[in-house]
Amino acid sequence: MMRYLENKEGVALMMALILSVIALAIVSALLYFVVQSTEISGFQKRYRTAHEAAKGSIELITKEIISGTIGGDPLSSMDQYRGLLKVNPAQDTCFSSKLIGPVADWHASCDKSMDPKNVPDVTLSFPPFTAYGKIVDTVPGNTDTSGHDELDANISVVRSGSGLFTPPHYPYMYRIEVLGERETNPDERAQFSVLYAY
Repeated sequence: MMRYLENKEGVALMMALILSVIALAIVSALLYFVVQSTEISGFQKRYRTAHEAAKGSIELITKEIISGTIGGDPLSSMDQYRGLLKVNPAQDTCFSSKLIGPVADWHASCDKSMDPKNVPDVTLSFPPFTAYGKIVDTVPGNTDTSGHDELDANISVVRSGSGLFTPPHYPYMYRIEVLGERETNPDERAQFSVLYAY
């Protein structure tokens, strides 16, 4: 003859323990995701700041520094940016040759690596960030910098129904690498590769 025990007090304790473990797992997962999202948000904020530093440097290099030195003036003549622009006078010859010729014609002292931090052409310092800029390729465009407009009269394209269309002329196109990074933590950085037609 078999006897069944009718004592169910242990079942309630087991169910309470199982539900406690499930609740603990849910709370732990929730805390993990909150911590991870906070870290990711911090990474994005730090990247965004480095991103803005690099973008601002691109604007300064393309709009001010290249246009101010393409006529033959050295980088060291850019006195209006003293304190912001760190210039290595030994790089003046190299930078000048990069502005007006293809890679094969660059001065022998020019570094041809793609890393903007390795012998940069331009170093901009705005604490707590530093930006490094470097022209890594120069391609002559479809006109020169002499200021003569003979090409404008000779190079035209016919557009249907409207007569002649003269394409814009660019003397040079540059590939510029720019790296912006926090001075105290080089892991906080943003790098851009820019194609700029002067």
